[in-house]
Amino acid sequence: MVWVFITCSRGSLPLTKFVRFNIIQAILLNIICSCAGVIFTFLPIVLRESMLGVIFANFLFLGIVLLIAYSSLLITYGRYPRIPVLSEAAKLQLQQG
Repeated sequence: MVWVFITCSRGSLPLTKFVRFNIIQAILLNIICSCAGVIFTFLPIVLRESMLGVIFANFLFLGIVLLIAYSSLLITYGRYPRIPVLSEAAKLQLQQG
């Protein structure tokens, strides 16, 4: 995943800017999902297994699934998905390379 990220941000492969942007955005979304899972694992058991913790985990999961569906739908239509923090980070990575 690191190799794909570096390759897309530098533009080493002859891919379009649209494809590179979406690959970088998908990798960043994967990193955020992984971090959320790790942080949730380290929460105290009282908070994690209470009704509030279960509701929070379900909303987080549903939000990520909806975000992936939104991105997939817009990519299918050939448009850039606009996710507030991820889109800006992916755009910066493309300009940097």
